[in-house]
Amino acid sequence: VRRARALAFARGQKSRPPRAQVPPTTAVVVAIAVSTGGMPALAEVLRLLSEEFPPLCIAQHLNTAFLDSFVRYLGTETHRPVIVVEDAIVAEPGRLYVASRQHHLLFKSGQVCAMAATPGELSPSADLLLRSLAEHAGRDGLGIILTGMGRDGASGLRSLREAGGWTVTQDPLTALVSGMPSAAVEQGGSCEVLSLPLIAARLAALKWK
Repeated sequence: VRRARALAFARGQKSRPPRAQVPPTTAVVVAIAVSTGGMPALAEVLRLLSEEFPPLCIAQHLNTAFLDSFVRYLGTETHRPVIVVEDAIVAEPGRLYVASRQHHLLFKSGQVCAMAATPGELSPSADLLLRSLAEHAGRDGLGIILTGMGRDGASGLRSLREAGGWTVTQDPLTALVSGMPSAAVEQGGSCEVLSLPLIAARLAALKWK
């Protein structure tokens, strides 16, 4: 399994598009995509956020029955406001945003928006969220993919990188489930591949632009 992951990483390295070399210290918006194993991973990477961190959108694949407990968990672990988005609201610094039940989360023109998912569709979609950052934030957007099953987010992360945004993927060797981060690296969408503590440090140094 480790060899397969290493080969996937090598393929991703070869296909990376051009990018800036220095991680940003500011951003207009941050998006984090995560699935299986996401709650403890999120708690770790969000524990050091500054007071003026950028609006932070989270696409967590979650059974809708657990949305309320997920929101409480995030609020308790981060001591930050967690907003469940049902329509469209102004994106404000110092806040975490999650989608309402059976909705996708998008960033458009300074707003965080909810879009209804079709019946049976995986939601919230990491690809849709990250592509919205590529379109509406570009080089001022930062995208992160953490542990999770499947490939959701891989193409969206590459889109953001190609638009000039900074992109980070959890090291697949450290992920509880390596599917999502491995797919992101394989598609060449990652500017950086980091452990959770290093992702937490990167976010701690980030301020709203």
